[in-house]
Amino acid sequence: MDIFVKYLDKTYIALKAELLNFEGLYGDKAIDSYQEFVHFEKLEIRSEPNNWLIKQHFHQKLFQIFNIESGTGVILFEKREIPFASPCIICIPESSPHGFQFEANSIGTVLTFSVSLLDKICVDSPNIKLEFSRMFIIDGKENAGFFSKISTLNNLLKTEMDEPQFEKNLALKSIITLLITDIFRHSLSKNKESYIGKNRSLAIFNIFQKSIIQSRNPQKNIEEYASEQNISSVHLNRVCREIASNTANSIINSYFIIEAQKYLLHTDYSISEVAYQLNFNDAAYFSRLFKKNVNVNPKEFRNAQKQLN
Repeated sequence: MDIFVKYLDKTYIALKAELLNFEGLYGDKAIDSYQEFVHFEKLEIRSEPNNWLIKQHFHQKLFQIFNIESGTGVILFEKREIPFASPCIICIPESSPHGFQFEANSIGTVLTFSVSLLDKICVDSPNIKLEFSRMFIIDGKENAGFFSKISTLNNLLKTEMDEPQFEKNLALKSIITLLITDIFRHSLSKNKESYIGKNRSLAIFNIFQKSIIQSRNPQKNIEEYASEQNISSVHLNRVCREIASNTANSIINSYFIIEAQKYLLHTDYSISEVAYQLNFNDAAYFSRLFKKNVNVNPKEFRNAQKQLN
């Protein structure tokens, strides 16, 4: 654990200091994520030039699978520091704040694809889509055969992307389908006994998330969300902790903070106007909530992003 302690002591502040928003890959300009976007690259392409530190950020409408072949590190995911060691698979869902500190010279690959592609692949398999709505890490040491198969599929994916071929999109979609299906099956095999209960929890969580987006009401309390599904607020909180390792209130706040960042980055609205767009009755409360979650107030966040650009 010494290496993880070292990482947390020296880089945790840097990891959580700011939350960057990319509509494309880390450090890149926006891509049309509504198309069937697929990108595959070695881990060191972006990590090594940044001293193996990837600051906390999120991607809109992009899903990522990290295949860590060698090395160790720490992922900061929604205010939690989680150590990992190779070999392992790390799955990051869309619009999820995350950052990395990798051990120098780590080896691995990063597969990024649009959520629209994931939706098409999972159109007849909603359970897979629900499973991939959360961040999870799979330890490859527990199943060498599984990790070897994932690495083989990644190699096939790289070959297909590097070489000009007819029907390339169909081949890429087929390989990614096999990849996420194998990951889903492995996740299921680890939790088979609780799968039915987990499916019910995932369904509750999914409805809760949709209700947050549809209502866009930051004043709506947990009891109101729970009553929509005829469950108690305690039950809803239990589900949120099970699926997202967070409270229901934190998940609500996270949605509004991410939406606020979009307005601050892509519009000229004043802070009060952003608060109004997000249905906050009190702009001062909105600013306090923003600072509590992002560590800077909305104005400081906007100015910092302008300087970066």
